[in-house]
Amino acid sequence: MALFLVKVSFIDDVEKRMSVRPKHREFLTNLFETGRLYAAGPFLDEKGGISIYEASDLAEAEATLAKDPYAINGIFATTEIREWNAILTRGAVSAAD
Repeated sequence: MALFLVKVSFIDDVEKRMSVRPKHREFLTNLFETGRLYAAGPFLDEKGGISIYEASDLAEAEATLAKDPYAINGIFATTEIREWNAILTRGAVSAAD
């Protein structure tokens, strides 16, 4: 499995985003509890956020993002997915050199 960093920006419609947020957070919680989400959270300015998915490849990471209620409801203004090589993390060190 590989790690994929997902960086998103949100549309300016805060009311719409807040109405979808409970479903979005439930989606992320499910990914986390099943071991498919490494970390997630919004930027402090609430204009976007970052998630780190565990997936077998880029296609699986893209498919996971497409199922996010924010994606389904048009909350993401932009998305970027990049494979990430975690060299150092709290409690773990990657085997990749």
